[in-house]
Amino acid sequence: MRKIHRWLSLLACLFLLVVGVTGVILQVQSLTSADEAERERLAEKASGFTVGASLDKPRAATDSLTAHAAKQLGDKAGIDWIEYRLRADPPRVVLHALKADGAPVQFTAKIEDGSIIGPANGEADGRESLLLRLHTGEVLGDGGVVGGILWGSAMVVLTISGMWMYYRMWSARRRSLGAAVERGAPQAKTSRFGGLLW
Repeated sequence: MRKIHRWLSLLACLFLLVVGVTGVILQVQSLTSADEAERERLAEKASGFTVGASLDKPRAATDSLTAHAAKQLGDKAGIDWIEYRLRADPPRVVLHALKADGAPVQFTAKIEDGSIIGPANGEADGRESLLLRLHTGEVLGDGGVVGGILWGSAMVVLTISGMWMYYRMWSARRRSLGAAVERGAPQAKTSRFGGLLW
């Protein structure tokens, strides 16, 4: 088990380091970003829209936004998804689209009057940042996704093998101390909790 643990850790350490470092950076970015602050601010706020209200304005804003995106990207640009942020100030609709080269871009408009928020030619969609693609392995294409599965599996194996090795060392130490206590060796005593934490 120790050989498996050692060789697997040598092979996986670089990938695990990349995943760990990029994961920490992404979490820090998430906690300190303006989007997170906005989500916190709006967490308790009601949207002002009700299920019985007319959806004419959101529909009109969506139609206006897709028409604007078509002018910027061409009629053949793909729509990835459409998001309504009803609790935002002002309420808005966000169109996540794909350029002809596959690059993600987003357009935002106010629901009230359909006017565009932000750059007229759209803005880069942060969901596909290089850091995120590096973290998931997507930066390497399909091979990176397979690699993500492999190094995720490696983490599971390393955890299990590490726990098994720790248990074996703890068990051997406990038996050794027990034998020393039985022999009456000076200063030999069993540890609290069986020495498990130490």
